[in-house]
Amino acid sequence: MESPKIKGAGIREFFKWYLDRFGPEYVANRLAGLPAAVRAQIEPDDPHLGVQAGEWYPAELVHTLLESAAQGMSPADRKTLMREGAQAALKSTVRGIYKFLFDAMMTPERYARRAQGLFSRYFNTGTMTKIAESPGAHLSLIHDWSSHHPLLCDFVLYTAETVYGAMGCKNVVSTRLSCISHGGEFCSFRVTWANPR
Repeated sequence: MESPKIKGAGIREFFKWYLDRFGPEYVANRLAGLPAAVRAQIEPDDPHLGVQAGEWYPAELVHTLLESAAQGMSPADRKTLMREGAQAALKSTVRGIYKFLFDAMMTPERYARRAQGLFSRYFNTGTMTKIAESPGAHLSLIHDWSSHHPLLCDFVLYTAETVYGAMGCKNVVSTRLSCISHGGEFCSFRVTWANPR
């Protein structure tokens, strides 16, 4: 079985946002507390920690970096961290010509149909299915995701939430339904919105 990996494009901009949000000194202190083996795999002086968009990284490395970023935070603050980070990361990828292409090609219906293809661009394991429950509600199911981590799971949920907003949906709300970190057989969430285009 292939070891779980995560594409750099999925997390690179999160680390840049984190540096901007908390400042170099704060981030340097967090990185200093990492095991030497982890520090050897990153570039602490680079705003993106040396993460390259086109490279695949061991899931365990990403998990360790995310845990370091959220260390000492309450459960509510950890969720806020992932939501704000997901919003910032996605916004950086849908501006300029990419925004034009995104606006022209993406609708909630197409997003649902392409869910697995999009998911597999960032994770080498796992199956994502989106079910259209109504014109303003999609249920997302993720099975067999061996690179899963609770922070990463929230990051995926809030990225999806942000995608619907970027597609022009209004009053977007995401709701976690199950997570394997909390005893679920798989991870799932629902996104609802008003005035879909």
